[in-house]
Amino acid sequence: MEPIKSLLVLSFLTMVTLSMCHPTATNGRFYRNDDAIMDYDGYQLIRIKPMNMEQITILKQLENEYEMDYWNPIVNNEHDQQPIMTIIDPQRLEFLSQLNQSNIEYDILSNNYKQIIDQERFEMYTAKLLRSNYYGENFDYGNYHTYDELNEQINYLATKFPENAEKISIGYSYEQRNIMGIKIVNNKQNNSSQIIFVECGIHAREWISPAYCIWLAGQLLTNKRLSSLNERYQFIIIPSLNVDGYVFTHTHQRLWRKTRSRQYGTNCIGADPNRNWAISWCQKGSSLDPCQDTYCGRGPFSEIEVRQMANFVHRYEGKIFAYFAIHSYSQLWMFPYGYTARRVDNYNQLRIASLAAVQSIRSLFGTQFKFGSIAEIIYSASGSSIDYVYDSLNVKNTFALELRDKGRYGFQLPNWQIIPTCVETLAGMRTAIDVLDGF
Repeated sequence: MEPIKSLLVLSFLTMVTLSMCHPTATNGRFYRNDDAIMDYDGYQLIRIKPMNMEQITILKQLENEYEMDYWNPIVNNEHDQQPIMTIIDPQRLEFLSQLNQSNIEYDILSNNYKQIIDQERFEMYTAKLLRSNYYGENFDYGNYHTYDELNEQINYLATKFPENAEKISIGYSYEQRNIMGIKIVNNKQNNSSQIIFVECGIHAREWISPAYCIWLAGQLLTNKRLSSLNERYQFIIIPSLNVDGYVFTHTHQRLWRKTRSRQYGTNCIGADPNRNWAISWCQKGSSLDPCQDTYCGRGPFSEIEVRQMANFVHRYEGKIFAYFAIHSYSQLWMFPYGYTARRVDNYNQLRIASLAAVQSIRSLFGTQFKFGSIAEIIYSASGSSIDYVYDSLNVKNTFALELRDKGRYGFQLPNWQIIPTCVETLAGMRTAIDVLDGF
């Protein structure tokens, strides 16, 4: 029996309970349509700069009162709090008045967020016009790509390098899209080496994550300077785990985060796939409200994408050396736990490896990362992939990375920053792997 099936009865009972808790399709006093095409015309993009714990507490209250989507987390102390980016739609202009009344400083980065979205789409379109093909040898790793383009490049790499690459599928999404990945080995005839998993795109709007994963696959197959890494490990890379959400960010709502599953008793759609794993499910840092971006789902592994990924990873139980989950943004290098402040058994080893990794990153372009356990440097977050892999599969080298930047561009990281971001991220990963290999 697959490891996840034992949880299905619990998931079903939880579905019944939660559907009773949310009988209506409303989300407070603000209208929303999770199927709508949004152009964000007239939305303001702002960056909030809380200065003390009193202001941080006020921002938490305003987040609930105005149902705000803060792009980066409110953390546990003022010293680690980064500026908070969010968009203000015409329904929520009173939110700015509340900031003014509380003397909370903020910058208006754009008076019309639509212009930022339009510019991003224009850059993607023009980059493709400059190339005869947008996959294969002409694939532009310095640009963002659609779901179909990512899959075409996976097909190309597996065909181009048949001795070292294999196209894989972990299953199908809620909307029946193939969740594809690529397995990279030094020699298919001798694949007994340990595995490094790289999970990307679990949150739909974090486009730099799939961009990194597809770039990494290309580098592992073409960059001879990585041969020593290839000789020691196999790589399994999933560029876009939340494929439905990722497609939706290209076609409907650029800032969509969750899956696209339909929920009983509400018009709000999807769950947070990184709160849906069966590890301290729906506790700290998660929401029972299906209209919230951190909604944990109707039960552990209720989201088919998460269930498929967990079952797939379990196939390699006992063979996994490390697991990396790639996110954006905030420039953080994190390790378990997220669901508790308790330190993992190999805390010191992970901390040493993380320190070496962020030093390696900084040495290239000066990019500065903070490091530590999830609960230490941001907040408690239950139901995450790396906590599940650490506890349930006993993979002791697990990391969650939040890539560039720290709040200038947020989820719209410009395409000219894609390659530098990828290069420094790989440098950090290599360093961490080398350090852990020495323990």
